Amino acid sequence: GINIEGEDIYSSKFKKTQYNTVRPLFYLLLLQNGVGLIRMTGTDLFSLESFSEVLNQFSSFCMKRRLKQSTIDGKMYTVRSFLVYLKQNGIESTSELKNLHREIVAGFMQFLMSRVLNTTADKINAFRNFLQFLFDERFTDQNLSVYVPKAAAPRRHLAHAWTPSETERLLNAIERGTAIGKRDYAIFMLAIHLGMRSSDILALTFDNIDWSKCTIHFTQEKTGIPQELPLTEEVGKAIIDYLKNGRPHDSCPFVFLKHIAPYGKMSGFWSPMQRYLRTAQIAVETEKPHGPHTLRYSLATRMMDAGIEYETISAVLGHSNPASTNRYLSVDIEKLRLCALNPEGVVGYE
Repeated sequence: GINIEGEDIYSSKFKKTQYNTVRPLFYLLLLQNGVGLIRMTGTDLFSLESFSEVLNQFSSFCMKRRLKQSTIDGKMYTVRSFLVYLKQNGIESTSELKNLHREIVAGFMQFLMSRVLNTTADKINAFRNFLQFLFDERFTDQNLSVYVPKAAAPRRHLAHAWTPSETERLLNAIERGTAIGKRDYAIFMLAIHLGMRSSDILALTFDNIDWSKCTIHFTQEKTGIPQELPLTEEVGKAIIDYLKNGRPHDSCPFVFLKHIAPYGKMSGFWSPMQRYLRTAQIAVETEKPHGPHTLRYSLATRMMDAGIEYETISAVLGHSNPASTNRYLSVDIEKLRLCALNPEGVVGYE
């Protein structure tokens, strides 16, 4: 029942704009026992124009709370999914939101619970926030948010760090004789030696690098806090090699570019890291993190092993609160040994 006539379903545009939305819509169909017909024309899956008033107001509400744009985008994704669900259940406009009832809330909760576990809590909380907003702004007569249980945050995993030998093998796996290899090598050098987040590396512009002072200064995308890091000689040389011998000739302000026209900012380097891990024959456990952020953990671990104070590590990582560095304590095995109790000394103690 999905009309994709005239669409190239293998194109990157189709995958990005439609595939990720088609999947949750299939969940909706299953939950409704196959009732309803989903039809797509071009990139319009479901027109939510009839809900534009409440969508705009909720978006403004989130911005007034000074939420990060990525957080707002996540909430709006859940809200749009809910509004699609409402249209499939006969509620098709903002004025009809007063017809919301407990059974519809329960039905959509089933859909949310079918999502990936590590995103369920965020989506349920966003759903509850939206229902509370609807009641506060008098779009609904009943506060239906009370029927949405509070979702426990996902269990935090131990920070996974690579050994110095593994990071060295990872760097050696990059073919530095190619333009893309020069780019990726410089990116991984920034992540391994300076602990920069992938979002900050990819957002790096020429204005962020002060070659005369050998520093990199930028505003962290995650926290919005300014950060300044030393530009070490080996990292600087890697960047210069890419700029001189690898970067496409383009006026784009970002340092690291896609190497396929049209050139522009890279969207991520999770896939290249997986490729280099395989090339380096570094064992990866699927239940443990193995993305670019683990390189940040690795730097923190190396600094702890070198006896560097946690306040200094926190400053290098750009944490707004030194307590954020406490997560890295979980991998500091030697210092944890100092806190261990002798079982013989506590046996029989009540």
